[in-house]
Order: sequence, then structure tokens, then C-alpha cells
Amino acid sequence: MVTPSRRNTGKLCVIMAHIASMSRAPGYENLLVCLDMGIASSSPQIPNARLGATLTRQAVIDAATRQYLAGQSLDMSALAAELGIGRSTLYRIVGNREDLLGTLLAQATERTFRTATTCTTAEGGLAYVVEVLDRFMRAVIAAQPLRMLSEREPLLFMRLVLLPGQVEQTAGRLIGDLLTTEVAAGRLELPLPPAVCGDAIVRMCDPHLYAHVLGRGEPEIDAALDLIAALLGRGQ
Repeated sequence: MVTPSRRNTGKLCVIMAHIASMSRAPGYENLLVCLDMGIASSSPQIPNARLGATLTRQAVIDAATRQYLAGQSLDMSALAAELGIGRSTLYRIVGNREDLLGTLLAQATERTFRTATTCTTAEGGLAYVVEVLDRFMRAVIAAQPLRMLSEREPLLFMRLVLLPGQVEQTAGRLIGDLLTTEVAAGRLELPLPPAVCGDAIVRMCDPHLYAHVLGRGEPEIDAALDLIAALLGRGQ
């Protein structure tokens, strides 16, 4: 076990105090609504499923996303009928229902994360990374379509979100890229390569982020942030 130095501990305390003060700042709730839109109403200009005479894979995903955002259970038969194709054609384009849900959740994850990176007050470094992840996790929890899916199909939700797959890979890649940018700019030092830290953060935080799905009450975002700061602060 590596024990943080007093200097590192002091830095982490300052960062977490900054995050806590932001959560009490005027307009913060409105900001969470803005971030929630990234996953609950993401891709606001989703096109019609038909693109000329050719049906693209993304157009099928967009049509499925409309069902998801409306809080509906993804119905492959209804989706095929909407697109004017047979179920066998639908499966050839996007795979089975679980594959399609994983894809649309991974895309929603990326849109939400990109939004979270644009709404920060910290200028860079560890404070910036922690703030981005704080806003990202709170937006994920606030997303009504995601919560409805987790309540309607909890076992499927856990397979899609908590096990290795598209959602976990996307989140790990995005966090890894964020860390890479901060390291390259000289604003952050890491104890491990950025990609490794990104994957570790996802695996550490998911049980806390989705504590409500795992039967542990409400999401434990503050605990997740403490873990992130402790891991990344070791390199400072």
C-alpha cells in the first residue's frame, strides 16, 4: 500500500473542497440539467432513419435511440417495422437487441462526457479531471432514460454497463484521452500510463456510481471522486 504524502494529501483536500463548493454554487443545478441533456436528449438532430434509398447502421442506431430517449423498452420488431425492413435484415445491420443497446449507450456516454468537459471552472490538471468526472457522473445519474432502463431490466443493465463491453471501453478510452491531454500539457503527472488509469477509474467508480442498481441505496459519487483523487494524486 502506498501512503500519500502530506503534500499530496493537502492538494487532494483542496481539490475536493473546490468540487464541494461548486456543487453549492448558484446555477449548478441548471448545469446538471444541461449535462443531463447530453445523455437524456443526446444527438438532438437525430435524422430520419431512411437516408435516401440506403439504410445506414447509424440511422438504425438513431431510430433505436429515439425509442430509448422516449423511455420505451427497445422493441426490435417495432424498430424493424418503423424502418421498413425485416427483423433478419435489422439483425444483420446492428446485431441483436443487447448489441444495439450497448452501442446506443456507448454513444450516449461519449456525448455526455464531451459535454462535461466543456462546463468546467478548473483550468487544468488534477482539479480539472476530477471536476469533469464529477459532472459526468452526476449527469449519468440524472438521466431519466438510463434510470428507467436500469429499473426495467436491471440484469441486462448490469451486463451492458458493469461488465466489459462497449460502454466500459468507451468510458475508459475517453478518460484515458483526457488524462493523456493533461499529461502532454504538463499539467498532470500520473503513477501509471493514462490508458491504464482510465480503465482503472472506470472499474473503481462503477460500483459506486451504480450503487443503487447493486442494492446499496443511492449512488456514491463522493466516494468515487475520493478514489479518483487518491489514484491520480499519487503522481503529483
